[in-house]
Amino acid sequence: MTSEMITEAALELDALDVEDELEDFTADLVALKQNEEILRRLFSQPLGQWSDLMSLVDERGSVSTVLQTLAEKCDGSLQITWLEHPDLNTGYCLVLFYVDSLAWNNLALYNKGRLSP
Repeated sequence: MTSEMITEAALELDALDVEDELEDFTADLVALKQNEEILRRLFSQPLGQWSDLMSLVDERGSVSTVLQTLAEKCDGSLQITWLEHPDLNTGYCLVLFYVDSLAWNNLALYNKGRLSP
């Protein structure tokens, strides 16, 4: 195996690691109660409008720190939007995540009724 092949394999492994981190981060974003304010800000955005997730978080919070680290690792920002669930009677919506530099995406199903008043 040449050094070029090893470098390429290492870059692919790094990309997988970043994608795993993004998946973990986005799952926590919609699952943890401490992130409800971020989701409220998201749902106040027009339906289907993409936003840089960083614009929805508190700059001094831990989410901001993690986002900055992920942005550096993937050389791009994490974009987010939401759509109504196709079955409009459920109260659920779809939260979509996208990082252009990796062509990475993720989708989460979220019950908007779960947000505390």
